[in-house]
Amino acid sequence: MRGTSFPECVELTQPLPPLPEAFRAQGNEPAWLLELGQERLRLTLEMGARHIERPLPPAMRSTDTTRYFSRDGGPDLLVEIQTRRCADSMTGMPYPETVRVAFENRHYEGCGGDPASLLQGVWQVEDLDGRGIVDRSQMTLEFGVDGRVSGHASCNRFNGGYTLTGEGLSFSRLASTMMACPPALMQQEQAFLSLLPDVIRFELSDEGALRLHAADGRQLTARRR
Repeated sequence: MRGTSFPECVELTQPLPPLPEAFRAQGNEPAWLLELGQERLRLTLEMGARHIERPLPPAMRSTDTTRYFSRDGGPDLLVEIQTRRCADSMTGMPYPETVRVAFENRHYEGCGGDPASLLQGVWQVEDLDGRGIVDRSQMTLEFGVDGRVSGHASCNRFNGGYTLTGEGLSFSRLASTMMACPPALMQQEQAFLSLLPDVIRFELSDEGALRLHAADGRQLTARRR
């Protein structure tokens, strides 16, 4: 109707700011982005050139899957979020949810949720670059919700920051105490602390093991404690 605005269901082409505190999912080939938040559902297609925004419909939940179905103001749109780990098809970044979207006779698959939730907690290091670890030694990593990491490096305690981006994982501002221990522990600690600043990504095995990968190929394997 002339002079009347209907903001509930819109399709826009101009760039939009992200929805605050939204659940986000994305996929590749073709690129797409889904945001659920502020009682809104937004699907971005065509390399960011097309935005479909609607009211967030009621959630339909089963054991491990949440579905949203909308036919409000346009073609049917189905979102399926499954609690199953997913790795981004381009970067390998792990995510906690597998997401599928059906819209306009096309199906989109990708990953969603916050990768940090897969890291947070305490991990016990089991292997350092394929050499195992010194018997009865303690190397741990504890990832906090505040972007801080801390733990035991074999002899000394350490702490610092960690950052997750769409491309990978990095550590920064690492510092440790200055105690002295037997040479084998000190050598292991040096190898551990020199690997962390070079980490570029992480992955989780099907068995739940955490692997940190450095840019030069070094690796660290840990399990939840």
